[in-house]
Order: sequence, then C-alpha cells, then structure tokens
Amino acid sequence: MASACLVGVNCRYDGGSKTTPFIRDRFLSGKIIPFCPELLGGMDVPRPRMLIAGGQGTDVLDGAAAVKTESGKDRTAEMLRGARLTLSMAEVLQPGTIYLKTGSPSCGWGMHKGKEVVGVTAALLSRNNFILNGVE
Repeated sequence: MASACLVGVNCRYDGGSKTTPFIRDRFLSGKIIPFCPELLGGMDVPRPRMLIAGGQGTDVLDGAAAVKTESGKDRTAEMLRGARLTLSMAEVLQPGTIYLKTGSPSCGWGMHKGKEVVGVTAALLSRNNFILNGVE
C-alpha cells in the first residue's frame, strides 16, 4: 500500500501528485495498492491546506488535537474517517510495508523540513503495528 499521490494520482490538496518513481514502478507492476485517506474521508480535490493544531496525529486520535484548514475550519471528523477506512484496507491486505508521504497531516511519517511529522492515518496504522516508511 502507498499514499496515492506517490503513485501519481492527482489527489493532493492542491490537485497535484508527488510521484516517486520507485513507488510508481511497484504500483505499475501490481505490487502496491494506492489509497488517499483524505479522499476516503470525504474531502475534495483541490481542498484547503490543513494542519494539525495542538500536536501530532497521535494527539488527534486521543482527542487532544484537531485537524484544521488554514482558515480554521475543523476537518478532524473527515480525517479520522479516512484513517479508519485506510486501516480497514490494511487489515484486509496485510501489506509488508505501507509507504506514506512525509509532511502530510494525514499520511505524514518521519522527518519533513527538519521536523518530525506524524499524521493521523500514520498514527493509527502505527498503533495497529503496521510497518511504515515515509517517502519525501
């Protein structure tokens, strides 16, 4: 499994992708299934940029932080819905590794611009013992 933007799907907030040749090649050979938690949660493309206000994805899962647009609109419910649906996919597919786009408030996993980022979906997958690999 991999964040859909990494295989070339134009699903990022700005309508673009972050195609990564290694991930795309694995997708084209049938070894990766793409997913986008934000789309699964009911968000549109394009959509306003979002951030986690008050912590990381783990804090959102615990109810101690929220996901908000830059204008302050709360998108926590959609983000949690998408994370849960992604977890359901992972539980069925049982992938060896899940590749996630770093820096995303949903998929973020690892260092991004000198700061550790743990998105909501990444936090939920990690809590359920899936192996994650952040891809810039």
